[in-house]
Amino acid sequence: MCITHKEVADRIIQCLTEKQAQLRSSIVLAGSVNYHLRIKLLKGPNYQGLITVRFFALKHTDEVFLDFTGKTILGMSINNNQVENIDWDGNFLKLKGVKQGRNEILVHYENKYDNDGNGLHSFIDEDKKQYIYTNLAVIYCRRVFPCFDQPDLKGSFQLTAISPKDWIVLSNEIPSEKLDVSTHFNQKETIYSLEFIKQIIEDNSSYDLREFPESKPLASYLFGIMAGPYAEVKCKQTYKNIPMSLFTRESIMPHLLRISDFLFEVTNKSMEVYERIFGYDFPFNKYDQIYVPEFNWGAMENAGIVTFNDLYVYREEVDSVKLTKLANTTSHELSHHWFGNLVTMKWWNDVWLNESFADFISHYCLSQFQTTTRPMSDIWVAFNARKAWGYRTDEQVTTHPIAGSVPDTNTAENVFDGITYAKGAATLRQLFSLVSVENFSKAMKEYFHKFEWRSATLSDLINTVDEQFQQSGSSFSLSSWQKTWICKAGLNKCIPLFDPSSRDVNSKLVIKQTYTLEMHPTLRNHKMKIAFFDENAKIVHQQDILLQDQPETVITYDGSKGNYKALLLNYQDETFIKIAFDSHSIQFFKENLNKVDCELSRTLIWQAFYNMVRDGDLSSEEYIELFINHINLEKSDGLISNQLQFLETAFLSFTPGKYSKILGNKIFDFLWSMIEGSDDSQVNKKLALIGYLPSFAKSEEKVRKLLEWYNRKALTKETMGIKTQWQIVQAVYRIKDISKEEKEELFQTQSQKDKSDQVPLYEQYCKSLLASPEEKEKLWQSYLDPNNPLSTRLLEYSLMGFKSHSTTELTQKYQLLWLQNLSYVFKTCKRELFKAYVLYLQPSQETLDEEFNNSLLKIKSEITEDVLHKVLLECQDNNSRKQKAISTFLANTKLTV
Repeated sequence: MCITHKEVADRIIQCLTEKQAQLRSSIVLAGSVNYHLRIKLLKGPNYQGLITVRFFALKHTDEVFLDFTGKTILGMSINNNQVENIDWDGNFLKLKGVKQGRNEILVHYENKYDNDGNGLHSFIDEDKKQYIYTNLAVIYCRRVFPCFDQPDLKGSFQLTAISPKDWIVLSNEIPSEKLDVSTHFNQKETIYSLEFIKQIIEDNSSYDLREFPESKPLASYLFGIMAGPYAEVKCKQTYKNIPMSLFTRESIMPHLLRISDFLFEVTNKSMEVYERIFGYDFPFNKYDQIYVPEFNWGAMENAGIVTFNDLYVYREEVDSVKLTKLANTTSHELSHHWFGNLVTMKWWNDVWLNESFADFISHYCLSQFQTTTRPMSDIWVAFNARKAWGYRTDEQVTTHPIAGSVPDTNTAENVFDGITYAKGAATLRQLFSLVSVENFSKAMKEYFHKFEWRSATLSDLINTVDEQFQQSGSSFSLSSWQKTWICKAGLNKCIPLFDPSSRDVNSKLVIKQTYTLEMHPTLRNHKMKIAFFDENAKIVHQQDILLQDQPETVITYDGSKGNYKALLLNYQDETFIKIAFDSHSIQFFKENLNKVDCELSRTLIWQAFYNMVRDGDLSSEEYIELFINHINLEKSDGLISNQLQFLETAFLSFTPGKYSKILGNKIFDFLWSMIEGSDDSQVNKKLALIGYLPSFAKSEEKVRKLLEWYNRKALTKETMGIKTQWQIVQAVYRIKDISKEEKEELFQTQSQKDKSDQVPLYEQYCKSLLASPEEKEKLWQSYLDPNNPLSTRLLEYSLMGFKSHSTTELTQKYQLLWLQNLSYVFKTCKRELFKAYVLYLQPSQETLDEEFNNSLLKIKSEITEDVLHKVLLECQDNNSRKQKAISTFLANTKLTV
């Protein structure tokens, strides 16, 4: 094969549409795809590959194409015929002359490593060592090599990897021992591009070669390559002797070793639970977990080689809530090896099948065992905290059905949200309780055996579960449940009309059901429990009810059995619904919240009060007072940690700026006193309090107090971790009255203490925060540059600092510029840069800015992209919610400033 260079200048990256994918699926026979990737992984910015793609076409056609967005195609052949004029627009590589039957495509290409966390990402750490890894969902396999980058065209993968001798290479299968490069290629040169061989042989003494056997059929997004001087810790005793290791960078391996026993315990016990529930053995040959830098997500379920964000490799001791989140992520990714990897969705509209299922079943799985290496917090309290994400997303005007239309991969990238994860998980929990654990397990066994190594749809799952449900003798059909819960958007809200003075044997309780958005007026059936509390805040009666899909449901209860003072709907948190209190219960729980015995019930009550703040029904000032009155008496350290997170949001997002110092001081002093008053046995409680304390230091006085602690002149008994140290540096930089010289001296001191890869991140934050107006203008221009050399993670820290501290005039200027450049950034920059631009620079306004609002409406009327409409709608929605909460605060405040 001769070399015919093909590059595409000034290309615009295009998405893949569902129609394109359907057309390709109608031609390429499912199950016939095989890839053999030979890849030379180089130190530095570039790598090179040679890919053979084999597949069976159902007809002779010119309509088949491969997805590829790499740098350069060096040569190509179709069925051993060299292609002289390569038809490639930088997105789609068209295959002219595909014959009916078996086809073989060979592409030799050159590429650059990525720096945005997608594709084949490269990172150089503080030891000057280079680490690379893939992250390929939703459609980033096409960055790494030409492929059919859609989930239903699953293929088997063979990998031959050439890499520097001091690197290891990991993939979905267990590799051969290191082989000699020149010997291997001399034996097999007939199947390789002569040019590719030549370029390898010239310097083979610096490289090793590894061959990986053919994988099980996988969707392209589940393939994985990780390479570099990664350090490894092996599990000595694994479930069923399945090979299992943890990997991470050498520089942070000591921190991973501290929690490795915990991670192996969670993995092994989860694997045992899943095999029992699913009735199907773990389907892969090994299970490795690798913690990588600058990862965009929490983790990714590459088959047999799961990637995790190495922020999970805690550099200091953390509380049980954080450990439980790590355990849940670990179990979540493992569950995907059945739901997602073994059976894969046909198209991205059913991605919720992967994520909702994994989100629910991982929590259920962790509820089935106790860990002995490290304690976890209550898993169903953690599940409720996760549901808050779903409630928040489902209340926005941009909400969508759990299973909705996904016309293209741009849309697909925007459905990984609180609906797909948290609401879907809560909905599946309800399904789980409806059909019973036993019937659900039987259905899963049938489902996985029927669709193993293939793709499936929502209907396939529902039909399998419904069939098992009907065999159990139930008259309930899941089809109506599917229509209202899965296929319709919107959140329901319920409020009781409760009269505590009623003592009748047949007392009536009216429960009103509404919807939070007029555009989504669906009312649903909700299976739930209700709990009645006596004057001592003890639950003295609970009752199973069905809230009907109508405006009012009347419940009969026995009011003669107790002195009922308050009522809690959705006791035990079985359904996905926003609960509200009647006036009697509001007052009772304000006074007696800490007396409620059940931790999950206290969590539900706290959540309802927090939702009142978000809705503008309770001011953040009142919420803060409620927190101070009750949290010091809280018995659960895990609940304290979760509620600190909500307190932080209520303070930062729903409190007027001019009151931030006075309220921040109040919270800061309270938390400081809690830390001082906690004994040494309350480790989780103190870790949580210390983690949130710097968030409330909004005055120079409190920042100075943090500096005393930093310099070991206060709280001398309390250990300060690296993260807290950096939080204090950030707090110092935010205070105008502290000199630039003092700030920079502190930064240098902290940089000498840390010396890790975290230093450049905080350097970007502090640099952009202190930038002069002229420097801010230069930074702004860099944010609009599609070729910005900063990695996504570094850029995120720069953006955070940029927005953190500006004059009113600068804020107004850049809010308008944010609007005016939104479409440009979307069209020209990588998707992760666009996401960062939206997330970190989106305007947040306490009062309506007419100029900004008029500009937003004008731009919204001109753009055509759904993704941009969604961004602008959410911007409006967030500002409206904030402004309503601020109005409530100002109307009710007792503070003067």
